[in-house]
Amino acid sequence: MHDIALEYYKRALNIRKELNHTLEIAPILSNIGVIYYDKKDFIQAEKYHKEALVLNLNNRVYKSAGICHINIGNIYYDRNDPKQADYNYRQALKYIGDDYQIKELLYYNLGEVNLKLGNLEDALKYNDTCMTIKDSLYSREAIKSLNEMQVKYETEKTQLELEKKDLESKNKQVLIYAALGGCILLLGLAFFIFRGLRQKQKDNKVLEQMNTIVSEKNKIVEAQHKDITDSIKYAERIQTAILPPDKLWKEILPNSFVYYRPKDILSGDFYWVEETKTHVYIAAADCTGHGVPGALVSIINYNLLNKAVLEKNLTDPAQILNQVNEWLTQALHQSYNEASMRDGMDVSICTINKKTKLMQFAGAFNSGYLVKDGAITEMPADKKPVGAFIEDDITAFTSKEYQLTGNETIYLFSDGYADQFGGPKGKKFKYKNLQKLILDSQPLTFEEQKEKAKNTFLDWKGSYEQTDDVLLIGFKYS
Repeated sequence: MHDIALEYYKRALNIRKELNHTLEIAPILSNIGVIYYDKKDFIQAEKYHKEALVLNLNNRVYKSAGICHINIGNIYYDRNDPKQADYNYRQALKYIGDDYQIKELLYYNLGEVNLKLGNLEDALKYNDTCMTIKDSLYSREAIKSLNEMQVKYETEKTQLELEKKDLESKNKQVLIYAALGGCILLLGLAFFIFRGLRQKQKDNKVLEQMNTIVSEKNKIVEAQHKDITDSIKYAERIQTAILPPDKLWKEILPNSFVYYRPKDILSGDFYWVEETKTHVYIAAADCTGHGVPGALVSIINYNLLNKAVLEKNLTDPAQILNQVNEWLTQALHQSYNEASMRDGMDVSICTINKKTKLMQFAGAFNSGYLVKDGAITEMPADKKPVGAFIEDDITAFTSKEYQLTGNETIYLFSDGYADQFGGPKGKKFKYKNLQKLILDSQPLTFEEQKEKAKNTFLDWKGSYEQTDDVLLIGFKYS
């Protein structure tokens, strides 16, 4: 299959060069490089990837240039040349931009290379950076599978195009042969014309059949896309039904607002509220990833929070997180040696004693803010997620206590708001601006605060793509 794919890619490459389709030459060169890489022919693989790199840089296709550097780095890594691998991975970081899926792979590769080089401090730094990138986490094997699928798709597509061109070329040859035969032998003119017409009809029929096949395949793809979209929308209904209804939320926290904006149809962020005879519980959570993977993990974590409160009767938020941490690890059958991915969540949770008004706060990577008398105080979180491996880290979460008087406003959030790129220079919004937004909103009602948070976010984002799911909760308990 590799040799067949190479043949068609090289034929496609010649066609693109003849037509001077400059922008389409580099992807073909990269695909040829991938095939040689799979064949373990590292010399040829490096040659084609470097040609693609030069074209991408000349055409300012910087993201593709970054991917070329990654492929070249992989070649040097497999050839046991970690220094060159490290150089190309670092070069890739300059061009990848804000694609966090590719960045996660890059930081993982940099960690492995620096470990091989003996740069333990750099290896640890890159591995830590890799672990903090939670958006659309895909392993190196997943990326390789996607590349293989892309190669297969491009091969089939190129094969169909070449077959179509062969048929068209054959038609032209038939007409030429018929005309020449008429010049040489007048008597054979009718025969050659007749044969040419019949052959043309056959070829056109074959061409029509090929077009029908392509059309049918497109219909299948469209149907599959519709099925997937319908399934995701139905899953959205399920996820929305699990979240606290607005009526219940307002009954428990009448002085509050929730600004919730998923990146995709489904979300990895969720908000949670519960009330017992003695306590009120509020949480803002950010699960691994977004979209379908994030939504699946969010449903699991939402149910585990309910179980910890309603079945175990836990009131200390640190104990709740410890229990959910243990259950989640067991539910996902995770262990330290299984994989580099960790399916968990960052979360901030408050529990309020309804009688004493004593609030306890605990967080897993997610801090919170307490605003009183025009001053904002950060409620710090533990620097680890819920869902860490039990064998790897058994350090318990910790709670902090705050005595409420009724004049405090509490804010819980995920990192999506502060991490959004936008503004005049395309930079992150950052937590400093989030704190300013909260302080500026204090004179407003909670509904007005929600509207201000929404408008500020949209104005900052502008034409930029939404980076992550966004969740911001504000409430006052009295």
